[in-house]
Amino acid sequence: VVKEYTTVRGRITTIHKTVRAEAMIELSVHDASGQWLWTDTRRGEFGWTTEFSRFSGDERVLGPEEKKKLECRETWPPERDEVERIVMDDARQKASCALRDYFARY
Repeated sequence: VVKEYTTVRGRITTIHKTVRAEAMIELSVHDASGQWLWTDTRRGEFGWTTEFSRFSGDERVLGPEEKKKLECRETWPPERDEVERIVMDDARQKASCALRDYFARY
């Protein structure tokens, strides 16, 4: 019986991508004479993240956890127009709630 040993190597590169967007709406309420009664700021937010890995080298070096990690494929964030729409919709909805709450007091 002849035992043979060899060294295997591999490199896993993990890529983490994040997109974050914010919009701000400033609200102000004035009476008929123009006197300032109330002001508030609401933010619209959007967050997107992905993580995937790439491997180079001898696959014998990979354990079950590494193989599972490599199953995730690269995904792409929404287009810029879609991100803008999401952020603005969020800001508008929050602003609408704030105005409703303000006027519900009266």
